[in-house]
Amino acid sequence: FGLGKTGYLGEAYKKAAEEITFKRIKKKRSRAHVFVLLAVFAVLLGNTINIAIRQGKGYYLKKIIQVEFGDETVSLLGTFSGCYQLQNDMKDFRRVSYQQ
Repeated sequence: FGLGKTGYLGEAYKKAAEEITFKRIKKKRSRAHVFVLLAVFAVLLGNTINIAIRQGKGYYLKKIIQVEFGDETVSLLGTFSGCYQLQNDMKDFRRVSYQQ
């Protein structure tokens, strides 16, 4: 339309180009993607907080650990081999200990 308005393509195109008016059409923007992203963020944040709380309470700790220490040069390491049981339940983010 720019070339037509300048008259480069001829007088007929110049008159036709001047008759054309442009009207901006406002698009109604959907905000659904914002709500979807907020929902995904809320779910991920909730799961992260849930995992952090469970870790602090010792949910993922093994109750019994069986170990076997050994070394060919230091034979006393075998003394500490055996079953170790979880001593405290690690409530309120306390340090955990295992006893033989």
